[in-house]
Amino acid sequence: MRTCIVLLIVAMAAVYVIVMPTVLSDADGYVQISVINGTRAQGLGRWAVYEYDSKNHARIFFNKVLRGRRMGSSWFDLIINESISDSIYRNYEASLYQHDRMTQPKLISFTGAYV
Repeated sequence: MRTCIVLLIVAMAAVYVIVMPTVLSDADGYVQISVINGTRAQGLGRWAVYEYDSKNHARIFFNKVLRGRRMGSSWFDLIINESISDSIYRNYEASLYQHDRMTQPKLISFTGAYV
């Protein structure tokens, strides 16, 4: 009886180790950012809007990061809510790379998002 219980626990642990990483990450290796209202996610979103606006003179204003995902600690895909005027809001997807927290991020792409 004890042997069956031990084998069952070992089998469940093996299934957990195999299945959980694939459940938590996308097919391309990204994981959801768990603290989307944290200072890093919101700061990267604000920086992406500023960078895009300064290069393209788009006159858009940062509201907040709605959701995001990351690969490791360097690659980020963010869905950002922005306002164009007082009553017009749009969502954009920004892809960023930041080597570490001490270096300036690099904006890879910034496109309209249909959420």
